[in-house]
Amino acid sequence: MDMLLVGPGGVLVVDVKNWRSAPETSGGKLLAGGEPRDTHAAKLLAVTKAAEGAVASLGLPPVAVQPLMVFAGRRVDAGLGRIWLLGEHEVGPALLAERRRLRTESVRAIADQVVGPFAK
Repeated sequence: MDMLLVGPGGVLVVDVKNWRSAPETSGGKLLAGGEPRDTHAAKLLAVTKAAEGAVASLGLPPVAVQPLMVFAGRRVDAGLGRIWLLGEHEVGPALLAERRRLRTESVRAIADQVVGPFAK
């Protein structure tokens, strides 16, 4: 995981990738250059689950937590189960298009609760 973003749209658990080959999805699997990359998705989902636990401890639903894999230098707009797969240029428009899920006061409380356990 590279970033946790907390804002009105919820909590994004972000993993940035700079792969030589473009990401692909096939049959619910993540690939790049024909090679399986499911371990990357599994790690992102594990960190997302931990973030969901922190959000749940505040009494908020886990729907406010979204795993996002961003691909540097690529144009991607796809999904892999609940994981968003976006190219670096698609991230801004996608986030701006998200509906507001959290009030301003909730954003600060979540940031304090979620970011703390992940800070190193």
